[in-house]
Amino acid sequence: ISNDFLIKLGNNSFGNLRELDLSDNILMNFKPIILFFNRFNNYLKKLILKNTHLNFYLNYSFNFLALDEIDLSSCKKIIFNNDDLFFKNSYYLRKISLNNIKLNSTLLNKHFQFSLFTFLEYLDLSENYLEFFEGALITDNTNLKYLNL
Repeated sequence: ISNDFLIKLGNNSFGNLRELDLSDNILMNFKPIILFFNRFNNYLKKLILKNTHLNFYLNYSFNFLALDEIDLSSCKKIIFNNDDLFFKNSYYLRKISLNNIKLNSTLLNKHFQFSLFTFLEYLDLSENYLEFFEGALITDNTNLKYLNL
């Protein structure tokens, strides 16, 4: 899928889109994709971007208020800037897959506060470079049923 295709698709009336799977694509230019994503921010429940070549900049403002599942597994390049927290406005996240994204302990502890997601049931951080994991990241996750480190 090309970025131009996404822009054209985003201009159509898919305002009630609930699930978006762009896995296994070579999406590179992130700004048009942000415009596309923001079109569905109040409705989108499931966002799957696994195994993409997307330069995923964490510091862009995502306001996926209804999002309950995100899969960034095996994304080739996730760029962490500033002190922004991962999807801090997506309070209803229930499933987060971040396996094999070259995440180290320092980045994890700086940019991820899983305790914000009180509905979180599934968290996959496997196949990363984690040397330590601060328990405070998940202290309030009483619904957590699956944790893969």
